[in-house]
This record gives sequence, C-alpha cells and structure tokens, in this order.
Amino acid sequence: MLLGLACSLFAAGASGGVLMAHLVLWPTENAAFLMKLSAKTFFFSIFTLFFLYFLRKNRPFSSSLDEPQDQYPAQKKRILLTLGIPLLLAAAVVFPRLNAYPWPAPDETFHLTMARNVAAHGQYASGNPEAGFVMFDGYASVGPPVILPVAASVKLFGPSLIAGRLVIGLYFIGLCAAVYFLLRPVFGDYAAGLSVVMITLSSFSTYLSRSLYGEVPALFFIVMALIFWRKALARKSLCIYDVLTGILFAFALMSKLFLVISAPVFLAVYLGDLMSEKRIRIVHVFAPAVSFALVFGLWLIIQAICSDKTPGTGAQSNAIQHLHYLLFGFKSFGRAALWIFKQCPASYVLLCAVTFVVLRLMRQKHDAPLLIFFTLSPFFVFWWLFFTTGAHHRYMFYAWTIALTAAGPLLVALVRSLRKSNIPLIRKVLLVAALLIVIEPPITHAILQFDQVYRGNEAGDDLALAEYVKNSIHPGKHIVTTYYPVSRTLDFLTGRNVELIREMPSNKTEFDLIIVDSSTQSHLLLEDFRHKYSFGRYVLVSSSEIPERESHYEN
Repeated sequence: MLLGLACSLFAAGASGGVLMAHLVLWPTENAAFLMKLSAKTFFFSIFTLFFLYFLRKNRPFSSSLDEPQDQYPAQKKRILLTLGIPLLLAAAVVFPRLNAYPWPAPDETFHLTMARNVAAHGQYASGNPEAGFVMFDGYASVGPPVILPVAASVKLFGPSLIAGRLVIGLYFIGLCAAVYFLLRPVFGDYAAGLSVVMITLSSFSTYLSRSLYGEVPALFFIVMALIFWRKALARKSLCIYDVLTGILFAFALMSKLFLVISAPVFLAVYLGDLMSEKRIRIVHVFAPAVSFALVFGLWLIIQAICSDKTPGTGAQSNAIQHLHYLLFGFKSFGRAALWIFKQCPASYVLLCAVTFVVLRLMRQKHDAPLLIFFTLSPFFVFWWLFFTTGAHHRYMFYAWTIALTAAGPLLVALVRSLRKSNIPLIRKVLLVAALLIVIEPPITHAILQFDQVYRGNEAGDDLALAEYVKNSIHPGKHIVTTYYPVSRTLDFLTGRNVELIREMPSNKTEFDLIIVDSSTQSHLLLEDFRHKYSFGRYVLVSSSEIPERESHYEN
C-alpha cells in the first residue's frame, strides 16, 4: 500500500504539475493533450485518496514492532571482517586501470572539462579559453558535490581520466560503507556485508563506479542522509542530525537532479507512520526540509545569478527537455518491460528480495529510513516502465542497486534456515536451489566485468589520439572532427579546441586536420585524401603531410 500511495502521488503530482505548467508558463492550443493531462490528474488523485483511506483503515505497521534501535551491538572484529573484505573487493573492481576502461563517453568528458576549468581557470563552466566559457552550463547533469572534488583531483594530478574517475571510485567505496552501516543495525553484520558484495557485483556498478556520472555520488548522499535521519529519529527534539539530513539530501539532488521524483516515497512512508505508529515527529520532517531548502535554494540562486544565460531560461529549457519523464503512458512500456524480462532470473530474484525485506520491516522491525530506502527500488521500476522511453538503462541503477542490497538479508535468512536441524530433505534442496539462484546473476556478471576491468582497453584509442595531438600537432593548426565525442575528449585531455563539423568539407585545404571515427563514419572516408593516419578507430586525414607521432601511448 505504501508503494501504491507513492506511485499514485507521483503520477497525480506529475500530471497536475505538467498541466499547470502548460496552462501558465507554456500555453498550448492542443486541447486533446490538456484533456489527457486533466484525466490523468483526476484518475491518479482518486487512486491516492483510495490508498490513503486504505492506510487509515488498515494500519501498515504491526503494533508489536520493535523499537528503532540497534538490534546488533557493534563488535569491532566482526565489523572489520564483514566490512573490510567487501570493501577490498569493491576496490579491486573500481580502481585498477581507470585509464583503460570504460570508454570516455561524451557526457563524462563534458563533466571532466568543467572540472578542469575550475582547477585551471577558476571558472565553473564548460568550454575552453579559445572557444570561450559557458558559465554554469545547464547541460551538466552533475553539480558541485561531484565537480568540485574532481576539480581538486585534476588540480593535484593533472587532467587525466584517472584523476576524474578516482573521485567517483572513492564515492563508490563510501557508498558501500554507507550501505553497510545503514543495514547493519537492523539485519546484522553478515547481511550488511553480503549486501555490499552484491552491489559491488551489480550489472551497473562496475561501469558507473568508474565513470564521471552523478548516480553513485547521489545514492551515496541519500544513504548517508538516511543514516543521519535514523539518528535524528532516536531523539525527541531538534538536533544536528536533522540539519545534516537535509543538507545531504540537497547534495544528492545537486549530484543528480532527477532524484527529485523520489519525494513521494518519503511522503508515503511519513503518512503511513502518521496513520499508525506516529514515531516520526514533525520536527524530524520540518528541520531537514528547511536545511534542504536553504542549501538547494542557494545553489539555484547562484546558478541564476552567475549563468551566462538569461535568468530562468536555463531552468526552463531543461524542464522542457525532460518534461516527457513526467508524463504517464504505455507507449514505451513494452520496450522497458522487455529489458527487465531479459534480465531473468535476476529481476525475479531481486523482486523477491525486496518483498522479503519490506515485509519484515513492516511486520517485525520499525525502521523508517530502511523502509524508504527499499521502497525506492520498486518505485523507480514503476517510473521506468510508465514514464521513460525505456532506452536509457542507466536510469535503472537505483532500482537495481537498492534491490541487490536486499539480497544480503535474504541470503542470511536462507543460510540460517539451512542450518536448522531436522528439516525435511526436499525443503533443504529447495533452500539450496534458492541460494544458488540468488548468487548466480552477480557472479556471472562479475566474471565478465573483471575481464573488462583487467584486460579491456576501450579508452586506448582515445588516449593515443590525445597524446598525438598534444605532442605532435602544432598549436596553430586548425583541427576539426566529424565525431563529437572526440571534440570533448581532446578538449579535456589536450586543452585544444577541436571544432565539430557535420560533413567532410568540399575544400580539402580548409582545415589542417580532420578526425573521423571509422567505426561509425566509414562513409566519410570514401573521398581521396593524400595523407591518412590511424589510431585504432580514429582516422586522421589531411591534404598536407601529417607529422609522425613523437611519442607513443602505452597502456
């Protein structure tokens, strides 16, 4: 019921918000579209009232719930074992060969360039001195909690993939430790340690813990906020933990703004508690909300004042660009559901794990932060199925990772059941089968990912090209490319402004050097150029002689 309330709250609020935006800010003459929005708002509002009525009549929490306290007193040696080993595993996945895997995607190099500009020029901006800076560029999908630490790393180690990715790797290690301490008081050391192992071997963690995106830092800040909120709930009056909770939630949204859609989950859990146990006091909601508003509001004001764009236009363009993520529909349901179905049996295992944990939290233990945490997983699946195109699988990181943390307590429960004496043979066989089904998907994925981490070289061509341009091409030469990821990669690694062109020029002497991606743009290489030089997938063409490389990149 809590999940249903959260989903209906979001759908009603999103539809109503988009309707009001089109009526007030962006008027439209499409009456049919406005009627659909009105119908969706009304429909989901009715559902919201139904779930509220149901929660009122059927208390969502058991009246015999344990008090929100540490069920497992700390034992230093056991913590060192159950946390230390998983963290070593995480480090073995995250830190080796950061310059080789994965391939530097355009968004990653965009963020790296912003960090470089902060470190080298004191400008929170995209671009470069030659082309000009765009202050507080709205294209960036990460904020200061990510950009500024990366800028410090770039300042210390110089502009490189390792400098930027090292910070994200540290965030992932922090996330693993935070998940451990979020789960340990309720489920114990072994369950918490197994949860860390499971998220380390997740199908998303390997890539996102080694790339400069905001998913990992944002989830880290959410988990830390929930840990501090749990400490705040143990006190009857206002305390520093309330303030820190709001600040950390602000950092989470500054790292990944789209997490604002998770607000209905927090509201649903609060309403569920309000209609049953009443253990969440108003001060523990109001104080974090105030500190959150102050920090996040300050960031919005700074953006509005310092941005090169007219105040409001950046936020408005971003809102219009992402508006479809607030529109409920079935158009892409088939594609999104098919992707989840293809993850079998992992998706079913994780569904069972989350269900097991949530039911235990609601019927045996009272821990609002953990209930919020695990409810976020199916909530994001709901959003993925009905509000997105189903094309960007990275958006499932939160749902997948949170569900995998639920697998830790499930594994411990299965092992404890196996250790009981005098259980029937058929039940023992079923428990062993369930155990193997839970651990099979992450182990299979880990084998593939460890091969990529320790043997892959996706970034090799890009680094070789960057070193060649930096050391062998005279700064006065005019370099262009037909492949926009190259322009961003070379901007960050070499500081050179590499202009993007849409097609090969008719005048072959117009540019000194043209870089083409042969894997996706082989048709552009049909024209006869006198001089060609290759760096793996990248082909350099020119009407004049191309200098030999003066140095060679070695992986």
